[in-house]
Amino acid sequence: MFDSADMFLWMLTSFRAGALMIVLPLFVVRSVPRTLRIAFAALLGWIVMPYADAAAVYPTGMFEVLLLVAKEISIGLLMGIAVRLVFFALDIATQILAVEIGLSPAPEFNPDAGVAGNPLGTGLFYLGLLIFVSGAHYAVFFAFARSLELVPPGLQTPDGAFVDTVVRHTSRLFVLGLLMAAPVMATNFLVNLTFSVLGRVVPRMNVFILSFSARIVAGMSMLALSIGLIAHYIVQELDAAPELMLHFLPFGLR
Repeated sequence: MFDSADMFLWMLTSFRAGALMIVLPLFVVRSVPRTLRIAFAALLGWIVMPYADAAAVYPTGMFEVLLLVAKEISIGLLMGIAVRLVFFALDIATQILAVEIGLSPAPEFNPDAGVAGNPLGTGLFYLGLLIFVSGAHYAVFFAFARSLELVPPGLQTPDGAFVDTVVRHTSRLFVLGLLMAAPVMATNFLVNLTFSVLGRVVPRMNVFILSFSARIVAGMSMLALSIGLIAHYIVQELDAAPELMLHFLPFGLR
């Protein structure tokens, strides 16, 4: 029978799911209605309710309610960040690629994200989003359900060991962004080296102006050839994201 304890448990699981929805790349697009996000969070919270014990989380006061809600929100946000890390790496790769290719136009407004962006970054974001919804989201939602078994709703003592894990994997963003942009960076280096030699051989040649068009053509060509490599890194990181979500839990695993 569905009683007040079950209702409170549903509220807590929905808060954890809602915090996850805030960060997941599928729901950060502003074209997704807010009502749909809330409805999906409530539905996901209802689905994962059997993984937790309703009687173990019934509160005794308002302060305890606030602590329980804060705990669930923090867990959902951290698990969502574990998935979003690959998209942060894509942002770093986009900035490097735009500079290396020579395509650094004035920022344009991205209506989906509600912030300034550029066409290259938007394209890579939707490439990652397409890969995410091609099957990786199933593992993410399964890991979310698994988190209720490992860290069920209820007051627990936080475990500070997760901080080292978060810092270590966050620092990998810069390495991953460089790896994604490495082929274009190498191509740009060869183009600059070639024009530097030409500048010495033919002093009257305006290599500074001529190198711009060559950098754009060579950079865009290499970017087209290395899209498969970028997709490989995205798939690799998304495959590791569900396990990383569980390591980001800020409470000791049971």
